[in-house]
Amino acid sequence: MAASRAQSASGLARLGAGLGAAAVLVASAGCGALLGARGGAPVKPPPAWVSYPEASVETVANPHNYLGAPLCQRCHTGPGGGLRAEPVALCKECHPQRHGNHPVEVVQPHPPADLPFGPGGRILCHTCHDEHDLLARKKGLRLPFNDLCLKCHQQH
Repeated sequence: MAASRAQSASGLARLGAGLGAAAVLVASAGCGALLGARGGAPVKPPPAWVSYPEASVETVANPHNYLGAPLCQRCHTGPGGGLRAEPVALCKECHPQRHGNHPVEVVQPHPPADLPFGPGGRILCHTCHDEHDLLARKKGLRLPFNDLCLKCHQQH
């Protein structure tokens, strides 16, 4: 009986430690980061915020990969995640919209729940591109090219 109580106590301690770790994870990442902006598929939390002196980063050519990580302060106002400008305007500061690019700022009438759209189903650059992990796939796409297209264009 004493052994059974010891096992129960040990199991409860492990459960409590696991719940404590989960609580810390939720508190530090926020529910939106774990559950998706609209409660859809889980999304990765962004990389840790690192701030650099403005003089050392003002001429960085690729803010998506500065010293092996995104240069947060190029697009964000601080560790809270606020953006310096509207998402598409921010992307266009470095990436011109060219013929052949998918249109942005248009409304997808039936946006898939597992992709990030703007308000009202607006297609934004980060709907298709993962701005925090451009190295995972060619051109930073969230999914392989055809799989991504078929999320919205099933008839093609």
